[in-house]
Amino acid sequence: MNLFASLAGAIRIPLSPLVLFVILALVFLGWIIYSVILRYHWKTYAYHKLDVIQMDIIYFVGSGVLLTAMAVTALMYSLSSSI
Repeated sequence: MNLFASLAGAIRIPLSPLVLFVILALVFLGWIIYSVILRYHWKTYAYHKLDVIQMDIIYFVGSGVLLTAMAVTALMYSLSSSI
């Protein structure tokens, strides 16, 4: 644990928090576009409706977790860099 803490203190990349939020916004926009296309194909070419519902749940829960983790990380970085 101390090794990681010392490495985190030694490696400092000067990055504006605004850059992280712009990257997050671009990723979110790309995710929306990809999700619309993916949902269209799932609804149009799906064999069973239950398969589409299951895929929706897995996809949106997984995506929500990852996007939330990205947003929290960007927020924590911006708060730590302002101190």
